[in-house]
Amino acid sequence: MSFDLLDIIPRDVKFTFESKKQSTCTIRLANKSDKDVAFKVKTTNPKKYSVRPNAGVLSPKSSCDFTITMQAQREPPPDMICKDKFLVQGATVPEGTTEEDITSEMFAKDDGKYVQENKLRVILVIPSETPVQSPMNGVHSHQSRSVLADDVFGSAKFGALPEENGKELLEAKLLESKSRKDMEELESFKEAMKSKLNSLELQLSAAEASIARLTEERKEIARERESLQRELAVMTSKKVVKKVQVGFPLMYLLMVAVFSLTVGCLLRHL
Repeated sequence: MSFDLLDIIPRDVKFTFESKKQSTCTIRLANKSDKDVAFKVKTTNPKKYSVRPNAGVLSPKSSCDFTITMQAQREPPPDMICKDKFLVQGATVPEGTTEEDITSEMFAKDDGKYVQENKLRVILVIPSETPVQSPMNGVHSHQSRSVLADDVFGSAKFGALPEENGKELLEAKLLESKSRKDMEELESFKEAMKSKLNSLELQLSAAEASIARLTEERKEIARERESLQRELAVMTSKKVVKKVQVGFPLMYLLMVAVFSLTVGCLLRHL
């Protein structure tokens, strides 16, 4: 197969350049074959452009449009010559293939598979369509800018666009929304944990104060107990001495009485 599967209108990507403003260009693809054809759009500067959709499937003899948006730029390139390019790839796919089924492998040139590839150059124009002055010959027409762009076209390296088809864009938005919700939940969790930590610190401080108070009370009880034991020992020793002092005269009297009785009995026998 050597004929084109897709017809691309127009073949140039033209942007009206206005400082700090976005610019768009619409490209139409038409499937000229009698088979389903998948297409994919790439660019040499993915950060500068977005394409919607950048991939899709065309049924036989049908067409669709995709829109390329150039992000706002502060300054135009020298002589309004832009070196950025786009690559439109097309390949036949089985009937029933959808946008979600499109992969990079579909556009690989394996086993002699035919993949149509068309390179589109970027042309910048100013709003008034006034020709850009050149120090060499006074003006550059759009045609001269196109020729200069072709000079660097062959060595261009194309990369995948950051925005995929509608489903992937929706998934990205959902993921962003989920991430934002997760961040909010994380912040709420952090605040709750911080509040709980403060509460635990207050409880710990109160517990430490209670332990210190109980320790001091225990020491005071121990001191009072030792004091009571000393007083009890002193009182016990005094009681024993008193008993001894009280008992000694009584014993003495008994001994005197016994002695007197003994002497009296002896005298009576004499």
